[in-house]
Order: sequence, then C-alpha cells, then structure tokens
Amino acid sequence: MELFTKIKIIVLCICAIALILAHFRKKTKRPLVAPHKDAPHFEVPHDKIHKKILKNGMTVLIYTTPKIPKVLVQIAYNVGSSVEGAGQRGLAHLIEHMIFKGTNTLTEGDIDAIARKYGATYNAFTSADTTSYYFETNKDNWKPFVHILADCMQNARFDTEHLSSEIRTVVQELKMGKDNYWRMMFLKACEVAFPPNHPYHTPVIGYKDDLLTLSAKNLKHFYKSHYCPQKATLFFVGDINPEDAFALAEKHFEPITSDLQPTDPHFPKMYPELITHHVKIYEDVSKDQVMLYWAIPGLKDRSEIISSALEIILGNGQCSRLHRLLVDEKKIAASVSVSAHKFTHEGLLCIFIEPLKNKLNDCIQLVRTELSDIARQGVWPDELLRAHKYKSRTFYERLDSPAAIVSQWIKILFATGNEYEMFSRVNHYGAITPTQVQSFAKTYLDPFLMNIIQVIPLPHDKKDQRADIKKQSDAFDATIIKKYTRTSPLEAPAFVHELPAPQLINFAFPHPDKVYTLKNGLTVVLYHDNTSPLIHMDLAYKNAFDTEQTLASITADLMMHMLIEGSTAHNKNEIVSFFENLGAGYSYARDGASLVALNSDFDLATQEFCKVLTTPAFPKAVLDKLKAIYISSLQRSKDSSRYVAFELLRNTLYGQHPYQWTTDQAITSIKKITRQQLIALHKKELNPANMVLAIVGDFDPATIEKLVANTFGKLPQGHALKNNFPDPVFTPATTIDTYMLRDQAILLLGEPCPVTVHHKDFLPLKLLNAACFTSLGSRLFRLREEKGLFYTAFGGLASRSSNVPGITYTGALLSPENLEKADDMIRTMIDDIGDHGITQEELDGARQMYAKKMVDRVATNAAIAGTLCYLASMHLPYDYYDATLKRLKTLPLEQVNSIASKHLGSADMARIRVGRIQRHALGKAVG
Repeated sequence: MELFTKIKIIVLCICAIALILAHFRKKTKRPLVAPHKDAPHFEVPHDKIHKKILKNGMTVLIYTTPKIPKVLVQIAYNVGSSVEGAGQRGLAHLIEHMIFKGTNTLTEGDIDAIARKYGATYNAFTSADTTSYYFETNKDNWKPFVHILADCMQNARFDTEHLSSEIRTVVQELKMGKDNYWRMMFLKACEVAFPPNHPYHTPVIGYKDDLLTLSAKNLKHFYKSHYCPQKATLFFVGDINPEDAFALAEKHFEPITSDLQPTDPHFPKMYPELITHHVKIYEDVSKDQVMLYWAIPGLKDRSEIISSALEIILGNGQCSRLHRLLVDEKKIAASVSVSAHKFTHEGLLCIFIEPLKNKLNDCIQLVRTELSDIARQGVWPDELLRAHKYKSRTFYERLDSPAAIVSQWIKILFATGNEYEMFSRVNHYGAITPTQVQSFAKTYLDPFLMNIIQVIPLPHDKKDQRADIKKQSDAFDATIIKKYTRTSPLEAPAFVHELPAPQLINFAFPHPDKVYTLKNGLTVVLYHDNTSPLIHMDLAYKNAFDTEQTLASITADLMMHMLIEGSTAHNKNEIVSFFENLGAGYSYARDGASLVALNSDFDLATQEFCKVLTTPAFPKAVLDKLKAIYISSLQRSKDSSRYVAFELLRNTLYGQHPYQWTTDQAITSIKKITRQQLIALHKKELNPANMVLAIVGDFDPATIEKLVANTFGKLPQGHALKNNFPDPVFTPATTIDTYMLRDQAILLLGEPCPVTVHHKDFLPLKLLNAACFTSLGSRLFRLREEKGLFYTAFGGLASRSSNVPGITYTGALLSPENLEKADDMIRTMIDDIGDHGITQEELDGARQMYAKKMVDRVATNAAIAGTLCYLASMHLPYDYYDATLKRLKTLPLEQVNSIASKHLGSADMARIRVGRIQRHALGKAVG
C-alpha cells in the first residue's frame, strides 16, 4: 500500500511537471498578433473635389488626380429601370444600347470612329436606379467627348433601322444571361423578394415579350420623358484642369433645357412577412450551386453601412466566419462568398455557396447556426476592426482608378445627395458597434426566414425535355428577330473627319528607382510613389508566364495555396487573422505571391509574408481538403461552355506539347499528389534566381532595402529554371464539335502564332489586334453591328505570347442557328485583312488604343508592380514601353499590312463549336 502511494505520488509529480512544461512552452511560443491599431482616418480632399450646378439644374463634379495622364468623362442619370411601367420593361437598358447609335449631327458610325480616333475606351451600363455612359482617354484627348455626351442628351435619333440591329443584340444578351447561373439566381431572388408592383421586381434587361411591342418612337418618348439635365450629373476624374472642364460643361450642356418635372418612381412599403421561398432550378450542370438571401435596407437607409461590414465579417476573405467554418473547419464547401447588394431603396444580402458533394444541407444548416449566434451574441470588436481596415485598404486602391471612383461615387451621391459622402464613408466603419451589428442581424437576417435558390443537376431523363424547351425559346427569339429586320447598311462615319487630329500621348513610363540583385540571386526592383499610403509587393516566378498553361502549373498552384494553410510556427487561423487584422491583402498562387499593406504596417506584414512563404507545414489533412476543393472546381469548370471550348482549342493548337492536357487528366493528377511531392516542389520553385521582387509605394528606400535583406535575402541560393518546350504539333483546319445543353453556343477559330514578345512582328500584330478585335469600333464589333448575330465577341493576335510563342484566335457567343453564318463572316473578315490590310485611319486609331492600353498597365501601384515583374520575367528592358511608344508613332502602314499578309488568314484555322450543335454534325465530336 505504501509502495503504491509512492508510485502514485511520483506519477502525479511527473504529470504536474509535464503540464508546467507544456504550459511554459505554450507561453513562450511567439504569439502572432497584429497591432491593435485603428484604421487611418481619411481626410476628404476638398481641394481636389469641385462642384458646379449649371443653370438648367445639371450637376458637374470633378475629382483631380494627376498621377496618370488619363481623364474619365462620365454622365450618370438618376434614372434606371425602376421608372418603367407596364409595357416598358427593358426600355432603360435598350436606351443604353441606342444612345451611341447616332444623333442629328452624328452618324451611326461616328461615335465608334471618334472614340478610336482619340484612343478612348467607352461603354455604358444600366441598373435599377441609374443609367450611365462614359469615355476614358488620355489627358490631351478628352474634350470632344463632352460635346458627344451633350449631343446624346438632346439629339439622340433612336432610328428604326438602328433599333432593328440592337434588338437582335439584346436577344443574344438575354440568352447569355441564362447561361450565367449566379446571375440567374440573383435575378430570381429579386423576382421573389420584391412584389410585382415593386420597381426592383423585374430584371433590368426586361422580358422578351416586351420586345415584340417596341418602337423607336416609343423609345424616344421614354427617353425624353425621363433623361433630362435635372436628373443628370457629369463627372470628370483624372489629370484635368477644373476650369477647362467647367467651361466645356457650360458650353455644351447649359443650353439644354427641359420643361420636364421629373418624378421619382413609387416604391411601395416593404412589410416583413413570415414567408420563405425555396426555388430549385434544374440545369445541365454537374454540381449544385446555392444562394441564400434576405431582404435588407438599401443605400438610403442609415443602417446600410452595417450590411457592408457584415458581408466582410461573414464571407469576405479566409478569415471570415463562413469561409473558416464551411471551407476550413467542416470541409463541406469549395467556396463561400457574401454580397450585400444594395439598390437605392432596398437590397438583398446574398450568400453564395459551392457545396462539396452531398454537403448542401450541412452548409445551409451551419449558416443558420452562425446567423443565430450573431443575433444572440453579436460580433467581436476585432471583427469590426478587420472590416474597417479592409474597407480602408480597398478604398485607397479605388482612388487609383477613375472608373472605380465614379462607379461608387454615383451610387452614394444619388442615395445621399452629398458629393463628399463617398470619400468620408470609409471613416464611418470605425463607428459601427457590435450591438448595432447584432441588432441588424436580429432584424433582417433571421435564419428562420432564410430564402434558398438552388441550381441543381438536371436528371438525365429530363435532358430531352430541357432541349425542347430551349428550342421553343429559340423559336420565339426568331419571331422577335423577324419583326426587326434591318434593310439599310451601317452608316459610315462623317463628323469624325471634321474633328482635329488627336495627340498621341507623350508619357514617360515609370522607371525603377533602383534594381539590384541579392547574393542569393533574387532580383529586386524598387519604385517610389507617394500618392497613396499603400505599398504593393509582387514576388513573381520568372518562368510563370511560360508555364502557366501546363498541367504542372496546377500542382504548383496547389502547392502555393498550401502555404497559407499553416507554417511550422503558426496555423492558418493565426496567419490569416494576422494579415487581415492589419487590413493587408495577400495572395499565394502559381505565378508567385503578392502583398499590399499600409506603409505603417508593411514591415510587420512582410516579415510574416516571407515566413509563410519559406516555412510551410504542408499538413496532410489540409492537403486532402484542398485537393477536394480543386477537384470540385475543375468539375464545375466543365459546366462552362466557354471553358470547354478554350480547352479544346488549346489542346488542338498545342499537340504533343506540355500545354496539351484535359481537365480529367488534371483531376487524376491532383488525386495522386502527395505531401512529399509538394515539399520537393516547394524546394525547387522557391528559387531566388528564378524570382523577381517588385515593391511600389510610399516607403523609405534604406528601410525597404534592409527589410528585403533581412527577409528575402535569407532564402537559400538557387539556379535559374529553364523551359525546353518542344514545338507543338498542329493539324490545320481541324473541326471539333461538342454538344452542351446551353442557350448559347460558342464558336472559336484559332491557329498557332510563331511570335514571342521579343519578335519584331509583335508590335505590328498588337496594332492589328487593336484594329481587329479591341473595343467597340473594331472590325469584329463592326461586324456585330452590321449583322447582329452575336452580343459578345473576342479575339487576339499573338495572344499569350511570352518567351514562348502564342496563338491567334477569334470567336463569339451566339445562338446555335447562327454558327455557320458567323463562321463564314468572321473568316471573311480575317482573310480581307490578310489580303488587303487595314486603312491608315484604322492604324491611327489602333495606335491610340494601344497607347492607352500601355498607360493602363501602369495606372495603379498594383499595376506598376505587376508590370515591373513582367518586364524582368520577359528579359525586357525597363524602358521597353518608352521605346515601344516611340516605335508606335513611326510604324508605317505598309509595314503593318505586310505583317498582316504574313500572319492573317483563315484557311488553316481550327474550328471549335460548343453548344446545342446538331447531333448529325458531330462526326468529330468530343465530350
């Protein structure tokens, strides 16, 4: 008994010592905690914001940002589809299509031609609350577009022949929307959440039935009834002189008057109801998709900012509650995201989930549990701080982009009437309390009142029935198109020839302040810019541009994504919490890694960023989770006709080459990946001699160099990796047809292009590419305007050219019955350019378009960092774009057209068609 007591005492002592030691080890482990600092307060730049109200009631707003020599000119009407009544559904959207089709002084082709002449990208959009049109060009060429927008406000023609062309295009756009399942679910949610008498009940694009009763006269009447100066705001953003902008606005817009007394649409009161909806949509897909949603207040409501914070806490980033719960802990979803989609008066909070196999109900139940927990206990202050810092960082990033600034400015301005609110709104996140979030969740996000929309795989025995339904829809489309038959040709540009010659931008591209190589072989590129408190860092694999299309790149991507899943020192939760509590953006992917953070936090963020990169744990359980997610994602990709078509094209053009592989092969490869393989790959890829580090932002050079030396400088020395790819085998004029049960088919034509970025033909091909395929007004889009056979078309010459030759391709999304017509017309277009070249006018426009594209590549600090990495990876000098711009100005038409005759011709192009191809035509079918 005494012996037993002694043994017992000894054992208890040993256990106590072990517990003390374990506690000591736990206490001495370096905690990974971000400093608990508030997000920086943003001072509204009143000196950069200028406002004037014209005599006719129109508002003009200017935001000057001289960093990049671009100017955005955009008009926005506080008018959208919400003003439409019975029989008018879709008119606001159709006006978007018609507004650039000519005025009393501009022909149908003039606006396209003027935009290309001055190197402008332009477009329009319509929402339930807003209609907007914009032009963005370099700072020397923006002035003509003020007159164009004013002319469109008062003199838009709405010609019957033009309407016939656009009706065909809208029919194609309606079809395209049916193949976008996330969009389809959102539109169905609006239809269910808002009653039939509510302006947000109907889709912005309208219904096909209403297209049958349209007339150009009614469309013009609708425009004149709603689109007037009192409802309009003209925005100027960029490197601009406010006095010049105000003077032109007064000259062109102030004479426009309107006796119209516009009234706002009626929004019926939304009363809570104890009703839920569960909608099931059956489509020919392999995996379920689900959207959960609730009605929430719109932008006019004081509580709207709470929903913006809540969407971050719930489902934005890997630190968010639902990502952590569904993807990381329970491993039942491939992805989850949350969007607080807010119209002016109402909104929807939507949770989008891609569940893993047989895990849909588990996902839904866990969302219910999490929302109940928030309603019962609220959220943590740290979560609100993270949301504030995230919003702060993304706000500073938005300020780099004129288009992003105006996009947000319009919404907030029309909801609040305050031109400064968009700029001060970021500060409001710091005032949100956990109690407010808890109250919001209780009021609007009751799990009991959750609404569900699913896209579910169509049973095999229902596929013929689904195909018949689509044929009936096609027949109705044909009825609409038959009614609107255009008989006249496109109107040639005329007014464009009266305008003065444009100036080709004279711009000194950003050059590194310092480029040096560490002892371990890492290339470091530094560029200082003090226009933002953010610092962007890109760490790029130099061979990534060449290997991104290989099957091996998928394994590399998996390996890089594993890094954030845990290091030898910290688990994933600690790592992502650290970054996101700093408000830092981070990414680890097949092409490298990137980081963006406030300059005050950049030192800490970089230290952890490098440790994550260099000390991965590669836990097996996490590997199994990621493998399941990758496999699910690849299986879902096979539901996309566009993905399937481009895979077939790639494999056709790259026979017996590392770029040739199938999705099924990728899935098999992922299943076989082991932890040991990832460890070996990490050792091989994390190679300083094969990487370039670019840092751009507001920093002290000496401090940054020391930081780089103490982090990336400690990476072991390696050797540059070289790619030795064989020449691909291509069989000319191959045709591959694949049947998929979709509303639209996809047509692709393509062939190999022997040109790399170093080839002398590269720039001429890019100019030809701008003339053929880039933006509205190009040859391909003129073809769309003439024939109306497709809504979306695309193409590229020397596309994906890097150190490895690229491809030439073109294609369109269109109705299956138009495949042959479109094929013939696109081939004729390509052959015509190959035989006869382009005109001097087209070349001049292509110069402007390509110059703007080059400027866009350095328009933000993130873009500059990426471009510097690209130049280093391609072994191009850092004055490459200066030299390109100089050559661009002098390249003669004869030389460009000789390149066209050398490279353009359709005879050998492979043809890929995916969609509801007639089954008797599937002699060479794949899939």
